[in-house]
Amino acid sequence: MFIPLALAFGAIAGISVGVWAGKGYPTLSVWPTSSSDWAAWIQAIGSIVGIGIAIYVPWAQAKAESRARAAEDLKAETERAANAYGLRCLILDDLKHLTRYLQLATIKEPIEVPQSLKEHEAKLYLLGEPGTSILVGLSRLYALNRDFTHKRSHAADQEFAIWYIREAPKLINSVARCFDWAVDRLVFMPPPFPVESDRTAESVDA
Repeated sequence: MFIPLALAFGAIAGISVGVWAGKGYPTLSVWPTSSSDWAAWIQAIGSIVGIGIAIYVPWAQAKAESRARAAEDLKAETERAANAYGLRCLILDDLKHLTRYLQLATIKEPIEVPQSLKEHEAKLYLLGEPGTSILVGLSRLYALNRDFTHKRSHAADQEFAIWYIREAPKLINSVARCFDWAVDRLVFMPPPFPVESDRTAESVDA
């Protein structure tokens, strides 16, 4: 933190010594012997200190502001990571079950979306790419449910049968792929803080 001040002192002192030597003023090799010499030295030193402070104070302020911004950015990133991991813990089990159901089931009724996904749908962006994949899957699932309900109610039996056999499985598979991709990423999502399993176990036992 004293580098700018030291450079200022060194540079200004070097220039001052050269100027004094050239003009016959007292230099570092001649110790002041009179009151006028001392006055010249004190004035020169005061000027150097003043210039050094003028350089150092803005530098120190900029350094402090940079550190404060970095601390705020780190705090915001830590909070975001903690919120994302908490959201991951809330939805992961339901998302796994829904994915397995879509991979194995044949649609007979509109597919129910788990409550945890409904409640936290607006926050899924916190999960990054897995959250985006979940949102895409939900959008396709809602469309699948609408199509199923509409076609079953309004389409002719043959038309509904064709859609049910040819199109519905493709749509279900598309939704399942979105969810399955997200599950694979969320399973290995690291916590934003160290997990102390022994201490956690002790607190649970207590």
